[in-house]
Amino acid sequence: MFDAAYTVALDQLASPIWLFDLDSFELIWGNESALTFWGAASLDEFRRRDATPQSPGVRQRLGVVRHDLLVHGVVEDAWTLYPCGQPVPLTCRLRGFRLDNGHVAMLVEAQTATIAPDKMNDLRLMEVIRHTPMLVSLFQPDSRSIVNNPAAHAWLHDVGLDDDEEGDLFLAMFVDTKVATALRRRALSTGFAEARLRVPGRGVRHHAVQLRRVIDPLTGSAALLAAQFDMTATMRLEARLEKALRKERAINENQRHFLSLATHEFRTPLSIIDAATRRLLRLGTSLSPAVSERVESIRAATTRMLAAIEKTLAASLVEEGKIAFQPEMTDIGPLIDQAVTTQQGLIRDRTIKLEREALPPLMLDRILAEQCIDNVLSNAVKYSYPDSRIDVEAALRGSHVVIRVRNEGIGIPAHDLPRIFDHYFRASNARGIKGTGIGLYTVRHFMTLHGGTITVRSSEQEWTEVELRFPIPAN
Repeated sequence: MFDAAYTVALDQLASPIWLFDLDSFELIWGNESALTFWGAASLDEFRRRDATPQSPGVRQRLGVVRHDLLVHGVVEDAWTLYPCGQPVPLTCRLRGFRLDNGHVAMLVEAQTATIAPDKMNDLRLMEVIRHTPMLVSLFQPDSRSIVNNPAAHAWLHDVGLDDDEEGDLFLAMFVDTKVATALRRRALSTGFAEARLRVPGRGVRHHAVQLRRVIDPLTGSAALLAAQFDMTATMRLEARLEKALRKERAINENQRHFLSLATHEFRTPLSIIDAATRRLLRLGTSLSPAVSERVESIRAATTRMLAAIEKTLAASLVEEGKIAFQPEMTDIGPLIDQAVTTQQGLIRDRTIKLEREALPPLMLDRILAEQCIDNVLSNAVKYSYPDSRIDVEAALRGSHVVIRVRNEGIGIPAHDLPRIFDHYFRASNARGIKGTGIGLYTVRHFMTLHGGTITVRSSEQEWTEVELRFPIPAN
């Protein structure tokens, strides 16, 4: 590369000087000061050093340097290098060379830069800007380029633009120049503007662009600080998610329509069967014990099916946002009494104990409140142990009427409790027990409509306690 006399002369210089292949990332030669700077015992050891860029930012910046050297031949730049693992800020004069193998190399002449203590953070900030993948540029108001960070430099070169070219570089960066012009005008007038703009390049690509009006610290003139980030992958993902969401909505709509039709078709015959069983049971002693028992079984099964239909319909209406909430002053005591009586009439091997204080009237949607109380009680019965007792307490607590329902039963695993109100979720230990996983989902929604809350506490294989809190009206 150099004749002997030239290398001897370079060895006499105090400044570190070395030759670096920008295509293969190899150290080719260094003078004595360079070997000392890099801590290499010999030129051979120096050449064996792994000089491959350790970060995408450095690799990108070297690509920009390569381009600039081919265009200008000589570049002056500030670098922070790490010989022996220690940071050394440098001012570097770089000269471009074409090697015999066709590679582009740079001859680096380095001078140690003195950084004042109060400028240390400025140096750190410059490193951040140099390494960020975001495209950061400073433009004159007429959008001629002032400076670009390495990411912006590299992108401009990739799309066939040059930051040194004359003309409106800002507009050349975008496909829709009218939108870009309006964005620039808005930033200059208001101080800030942002948009997603299509940019040139392979395929359809978009950048998120932010423009901020600033002052050029060297000239004192107005300037535009542009920050861009490639949003192509994000927008493609958004499009796929939107398509999947539309499909999901269509499926849900079809499902809700089917459920609505099916539940209405089942409700009428089940109501007829339920009415018939009640008439038969009113015959009393005229029925044999065996027939009476079977009629009671039919009625219990019919009641369960009707309850499941009502829950399904309610969940469907919740999803559609079509729940009719019509509150009025209501005495909640009889609702609790009736729910306990109904549930006790459906079971023989469990007892329900009710302790209820005199309670004030509440603003309730009677139908929704009944469903909340019935659902909590039926769950307490369903998941309790045979021959156990379900305790129901209704009392005035501060500004709320509180209904607590506690059973002794299979409980809820601790890891399932956070999801107990999710749609269609059932606890992992509830397999084999009939249920839909929509009851508590609808109850929480109904309680929210009332301005109340539902709380569930449990110990697996021991007990579960559910608390409903209805607010007392202010007046």
